[in-house]
Amino acid sequence: MHFTIHRKSRKYLHNYCKFFVSAALLTSCNFVMAKAAQAQKENVEVKQAQNTKPRNTTNHSQDNLFDNGFGFIGAEIGVGGLGNFSAGIMGGYQYYFPEEWQFHTFRHGVRGFVSANWLQYNYTSYLRDVNYSGLFIQAGADWTLEFNPQSNFVWGVFVGLSLGYLNIFSNDSFFVHPRSFVVSGNGGGSLTMYKNHRVDLALGSGFSLFAVRYLFMF
Repeated sequence: MHFTIHRKSRKYLHNYCKFFVSAALLTSCNFVMAKAAQAQKENVEVKQAQNTKPRNTTNHSQDNLFDNGFGFIGAEIGVGGLGNFSAGIMGGYQYYFPEEWQFHTFRHGVRGFVSANWLQYNYTSYLRDVNYSGLFIQAGADWTLEFNPQSNFVWGVFVGLSLGYLNIFSNDSFFVHPRSFVVSGNGGGSLTMYKNHRVDLALGSGFSLFAVRYLFMF
């Protein structure tokens, strides 16, 4: 009788141990699976947040150096040409050709622009005083070339043509007609700072002989 009870106790103890070990293993597995699922969910949320984060197009990063464009707006002052002095505003769009169209380590493209300028002219000759002011509106295109596009200070050159309309506010047409179309050519150098600020120095014929421009690119 004592032997039978002892055998039953051992059997109950064995079953209890099996139950306890199984429960512990099951709990551990559930805990590990829950942690893995949570980590996977967090990883998916991070990737979704990265994908939905808006790109910073203003900085023109290394990923969009080529086959890309941006707008610009700015101001310019000039001397010579149709007036002694001129000042105005300028805006347009710059586009850079695809990478396979580039050469060496340079970057080149085209830009189109429109500008509106106020000019002033004063001249005295043979006892004759000539004074007039005028409004000059033009549209044109430039070919642009940049030598170090991956730098924060990008040096470049440009050359182009434009067609403009001049309206003179004066009854004196000794030098120019009160209203006329003007073809201008220009070329020069540029410095782009931190991808957003550009300064142009332009030499030309037609509207102005020398001009300085500041352009903000966006």
